[in-house]
Amino acid sequence: EKSLQADSKTLHEEEKSLQADSKTLHEEEKSLQADSKTLHGEEKSLQADSKTLHEEEKSLQADSKTLQANQERQNAILQDQLSILNKQLAIKDHQIQILQEQIGQLTTAMESMAAALTAAQALHAGTIQKQLTEHSDSIEQLPAQEQPKQKKSLFSRLFGSKEI
Repeated sequence: EKSLQADSKTLHEEEKSLQADSKTLHEEEKSLQADSKTLHGEEKSLQADSKTLHEEEKSLQADSKTLQANQERQNAILQDQLSILNKQLAIKDHQIQILQEQIGQLTTAMESMAAALTAAQALHAGTIQKQLTEHSDSIEQLPAQEQPKQKKSLFSRLFGSKEI
């Protein structure tokens, strides 16, 4: 009987030990399930992040294509403007060349006109000199009383008696 009691006690202790081990295993199982849930949640979060990154990548690719298209349009516009400006520059160069030729022609005409005016002035001066000489001779021949009186200037009439 003692042996049965000892065996029963041993069995009872082993049962308690198995129950404790069972509790420990049950707690570890719960911990593993919690870890599994956490990992599953993290996996879902990573999948969502992956989807977000994929969508952002698509958006960036679309933006890149749009940007490239805009740059190509801007380059085409700039090329057109450059072409127009080059044409305008060629026209301006031609206009400057024409104006330079006109300046040369006008300079030649002005030189000819200046020479003609100088000759005309010299001729006119000679004519006036001849007339003054003839007039001076005729005044000297007049008696002193008949010589014309010298006129007073307006200034001398107002402020003094100086004759011109």
